[in-house]
Amino acid sequence: MLTILLTTSLFMAPQEPSLVSGSYRGPVDEAQMEMLNFGSGAISPFGHTLSTPDSAWDRWEFWYENERDTMIRGAADFPANAVNEFGFYGANNFNVKRDEFLLKSIPLLLEATLSDDAAVRESALLSLGRVAYPATTPFIIESLADKEQSVRQAAYIALGLMSTLEATDVLIDTFNNSRDYNAKCFAAVGLGLSGRNDAGDCLNNFFNLMAQKSSWRKVDNLLIASLLAAKTNTSVDYSENLLAMTTVMDKRRASDDMQVATINALAATSNMKAIEVLVNNIDSRSEVVAESCITALGRFGSKVATPGLIQAFEETNNPRIQGLIQLSLGQIADPKAAAFLLANRPRVSNELFVHTSWIIACGIAKLPEAYTQVADTVLFGSDFNEHDDADASRNDEYELRGAAALSLGLYAKPAARLTLSKCLQETNVSEELSSYIATALGMLGTDKAANVLLENADQFNYSATSRRGFATALGMCTNEKANERLAEMLLSDDDATVRWISAHAMAGTRDQQSLEQLTSALSDDINAGVVSERTAHLVLGLGYLGDVHRGATLEAIAANVDHRQQNDMLTCLKSY
Repeated sequence: MLTILLTTSLFMAPQEPSLVSGSYRGPVDEAQMEMLNFGSGAISPFGHTLSTPDSAWDRWEFWYENERDTMIRGAADFPANAVNEFGFYGANNFNVKRDEFLLKSIPLLLEATLSDDAAVRESALLSLGRVAYPATTPFIIESLADKEQSVRQAAYIALGLMSTLEATDVLIDTFNNSRDYNAKCFAAVGLGLSGRNDAGDCLNNFFNLMAQKSSWRKVDNLLIASLLAAKTNTSVDYSENLLAMTTVMDKRRASDDMQVATINALAATSNMKAIEVLVNNIDSRSEVVAESCITALGRFGSKVATPGLIQAFEETNNPRIQGLIQLSLGQIADPKAAAFLLANRPRVSNELFVHTSWIIACGIAKLPEAYTQVADTVLFGSDFNEHDDADASRNDEYELRGAAALSLGLYAKPAARLTLSKCLQETNVSEELSSYIATALGMLGTDKAANVLLENADQFNYSATSRRGFATALGMCTNEKANERLAEMLLSDDDATVRWISAHAMAGTRDQQSLEQLTSALSDDINAGVVSERTAHLVLGLGYLGDVHRGATLEAIAANVDHRQQNDMLTCLKSY
């Protein structure tokens, strides 16, 4: 009996978050630390007082952190299209050629898969998947037997990103036949990341079985992983089986996590019946389900949902629901949604989440009628009508002003550069506000905006929070000098979260100079037998630099899933 129990425990081992240091989800992580360490109602080191646990979540930053990767990189592109018809990662003269990237990076990445450090091995496998050079598939398959679970997970993810028949066959076999529960979960993730029809068919067959199964208790995480995979891999129409699953959810006592994942998978199908189910469930007795329906409808741009969302806004006094509805209407941005947003400008007395959500929604929808108010809010905070320059540095309103800054970035109007630049010149700008100002400047995507960032680089040196925003912005600039500064941050910053963010931001550079710098530094580490936290970040950055996908893939697979749902699978996926 003891042997049986040990075997079962081995096969049901929980998912392991990424071993690569520095994984950071901004205020999401901070609020969790607040509640864990200080409890409800306590003053936290982050400067907020939480009256109730739920109040900690009513911040626009949580919505942004969940959507960040898709907002910056765009949705996953299947087939991958980062390499153009001429074999280059872009049309600028500094972009690297695919063949040269492979020649210089693949030997180093393969060497890194043999490292004694599990975090380096994990990074190497993830990077091999992103680079997607088919000849490396046998090395990835070999890593499925690694002694570290996080490394094995990375191998399944890499096979999915490879998106080849050989890799997908391994994933399908594991998903259907393996006795290792964790392997099945990550094979499901791989099937989603592949974007292939055969992978989608495999997932759809599983959903068909689940709709008929009497209990889901033993497959909770596997089903969640499969639903998130279906949200990403939309090559197959899952709507019939997913709708069948929704009819038995109450009987199966489905967890909030599972319901949220199902909602997202349904929304991704764009099936009219599926959208109707989601609209009807905006009035769900479960606030988690209602919120998830609202955000899913917005994320997938379901215009038929606009009347239902407007009605729900008018019938509720819940500021969180109202704020999420505004964000979704901004994403849908049809004439009815735009008219409603403009007719419901927030008052100063409104809840902060309602106010900030409206501001960001206007930026997403690029509503010209709201631009002046948004720009003035960046400068003057809640006193935007007073234009009181004497007290323009309202750092206690950094959440409101940060939301307005991000909204200006989403507008992407050249004139926003001057407004954002003026904010950076203020004395004692809070680190959070400077981070979002930087991000907004990066979103503008112009050389002039890049120059503002580089000229004010010293403003971001005082905290890791500011430097994370700076690194994110540099990755969006498409500017040679910005690329150089970003590579420098990845190579030399002393904060793991900054290096982690810098590695991810390399997906926006795709330049020859960064390739030379990263491969040289990584080669030196390997030849000297040096293994450090930085080594894993260099390997990770190399993968993002050569990612064949233009849009976000693994980084966004758990996007839009409510940040309060913290089971093992979601926590693990969000750590990437």
